[in-house]
Amino acid sequence: MRFVLFVSVLSLTFLTACEKKEDSCSNFIEVMADKETPAVGEDVTLSVSRQSDYDIYQWFGPDLNETTQSETILLSDIQVSQRGWYYCTSGNTECNTALTDSVYVDVKLLQEPATCSPGNNTMTGSGIPDVVFDRVTKGLDPTWNGIALEARGAFGYPGVEVLFNSYNGNKEPEDGVYITRNIQSFSPLDEPNSISMSFIYASNYFHCEEGKKVYVKHVNGKLQVTFCDIFFASPPYPGSECTGKITEL
Repeated sequence: MRFVLFVSVLSLTFLTACEKKEDSCSNFIEVMADKETPAVGEDVTLSVSRQSDYDIYQWFGPDLNETTQSETILLSDIQVSQRGWYYCTSGNTECNTALTDSVYVDVKLLQEPATCSPGNNTMTGSGIPDVVFDRVTKGLDPTWNGIALEARGAFGYPGVEVLFNSYNGNKEPEDGVYITRNIQSFSPLDEPNSISMSFIYASNYFHCEEGKKVYVKHVNGKLQVTFCDIFFASPPYPGSECTGKITEL
């Protein structure tokens, strides 16, 4: 008789422990980012409030589509292309719920001073004459369909074109550090802060090397680009290492 009573009490306790009380089920979740305005290259951790050990999380966002049982997710070495809304849907089998919340991560370009101090609207380089630009215009390049800053000097001197990622359309470039591409055409996989620079001198076409920093900012509302010791290749001819500053006139 005592054994039967013990089993009955144990069974009741087990059933009560496994049964989720309705009033303990949450009706909302909160998604958070430890950095809501990170700079390019930083790590960002997204987290969501947990209801129980049985939660399943579905994460959606720029370059993110993941299902996990962890209430945190790491966005390492974040880039401008990952700027945007991040959503998480938390499914809970005990409560029979599917709750959604979101957070906006506003990735910022790196803000660094240029590592050189060239004169305004000038360019110097090995194997080319020093040039002073007296005509600098900004517009939409009709060939590449991207914002371009074009600098021209006296006849016979190099004229430089700075071309921003064409997938940005006619959006005004943001201030910050851009990274060079070694070709003029861009792809959807290129970061929004990709940039291309080229010039023609003595009938030879010169284009910048890959992966170098270019410093972009606005001065009195005018677009300015500074570059330091960037090599411009012109196969099969010798290239030129150039430094310059170009400001929209």
